[in-house]
Amino acid sequence: MDILAVDPRKLLAEFIGTYALIFAGAGSIILFDSHTAGIVVVALAHGLVIAVMVSSLGHISGGLFNPALTAGLWVTRRLDTVNAGAYVLAQIVGATVAAWSLLLLFPEV
Repeated sequence: MDILAVDPRKLLAEFIGTYALIFAGAGSIILFDSHTAGIVVVALAHGLVIAVMVSSLGHISGGLFNPALTAGLWVTRRLDTVNAGAYVLAQIVGATVAAWSLLLLFPEV
């Protein structure tokens, strides 16, 4: 399979979804770490971001947003090797950019 067979819209969807998940999830941990309701807020942040991203981007890429889920689909042969590798790369880049964004936004942490 040719590397050009990977749809760039799918990779962008995976990047955006993973970015949003890490930004909101880790951001909620940074903001609500010391509060009593922190665990509920963190859980809601993760759940809401997954719900919104899968609803809005799931029709494009399948809404994986997690390398572990991508690996599971690859192992069970529901996702080919080229697409699985490209998805994981897009997810890692999305998570890394989200982490850098949080570092820029909260430099004191």
